[in-house]
Amino acid sequence: MKRLLLPLLLSLFCQGCSDGPQAPSAAPPPVPVTVSISTKKEMPLVLDAPAQVEPVRTVSILSRVTGQLEKIGFGEGQNVAKGEVLFTIDSKPFVEKIREAESRLAMHRANLEFQRAEARRYAGMVGEGTVSESDIEKTRADAMATEALIRADAACLAQARLDLSYCTIRAPFAGRTGSRLVHEGAIVEANTTVLTVINQMTPIHVRFAVPERHLTTIRHYMEQHPLEVLAFTDGASKTPLSGRLVFIDNAIDAATGMIALKAEFENADQILWPGQYVQARLVLDLQKDALTVPLNAVMSGQQGFYLFVVRQDNTAEVRAVDVDRRIGGEAVLSSGLEGGEAVVLTGQNKLQEGFKVRIVEGPQR
Repeated sequence: MKRLLLPLLLSLFCQGCSDGPQAPSAAPPPVPVTVSISTKKEMPLVLDAPAQVEPVRTVSILSRVTGQLEKIGFGEGQNVAKGEVLFTIDSKPFVEKIREAESRLAMHRANLEFQRAEARRYAGMVGEGTVSESDIEKTRADAMATEALIRADAACLAQARLDLSYCTIRAPFAGRTGSRLVHEGAIVEANTTVLTVINQMTPIHVRFAVPERHLTTIRHYMEQHPLEVLAFTDGASKTPLSGRLVFIDNAIDAATGMIALKAEFENADQILWPGQYVQARLVLDLQKDALTVPLNAVMSGQQGFYLFVVRQDNTAEVRAVDVDRRIGGEAVLSSGLEGGEAVVLTGQNKLQEGFKVRIVEGPQR
């Protein structure tokens, strides 16, 4: 056994003595990246907030009289003009009430004529002693009572004619109808049965809220010029709709610390829909010389936002930045970077401080 171990140990010793110094490891190859140059330009000063569309006016259509629904004059989900006939209530009972009121009025007018004639005849017989003073007073009182009945009849006739006019139900304003909540032949009760709901579509409001700390700034810019509000929808069109701020609530919500705002949009194409959720952007002013970089250059870490800057020697530098706001595909920075610096757009996941880079797209250093 010793004879076998001795040659093996000698072999290992000689091999260790023959090994020279280790060669240094090769430097990692440059990381391929794409870059963009930070720029200073005019950018809007904005506040973004989730928002919901609501109609300027909405009304539940009810009947003012009780009766049988005779006709429906619109289709569900149809645009209607102001004054357009929506429902017709059977008018025959109301026509009969008018005739009844007219007859009662005519009868009391005839009675009044007779009573006045009797009063004049009695007045001429006072000197003859054939009529007592009480008879004369009674005739006058009867005439006055009949005059009161005539006034009541006239009021009943006016109410009957008004009820007849209520048999035709018209749209109070231009808008869009909802579902038909009743059908022809149904009995509707006065001021109880909801027939349909109309929402005004043009113009239309978008309601949103922002933190109360922005209230002073909003009021400051609103005193200088009308404030534009942009509404971004989830539809195929990427172009936002433009409106204007028309309302600031008179109180801050104590529970949330938010102030409610409302913008008005023409909505001629009816793209905005009541109840729809959109993204609202309140444009306060235009900021000159705002420092911007593409949004995908900015990364988020435990210490906040950062990005990679390419130095003149094509090495990467980690730079902490403060993001003031995001607008579209751009980030507006408030500190950490200067205009004209090259920032990495792709390849950041392979970079560390001091790594060599190879620019495959974008301005060369």
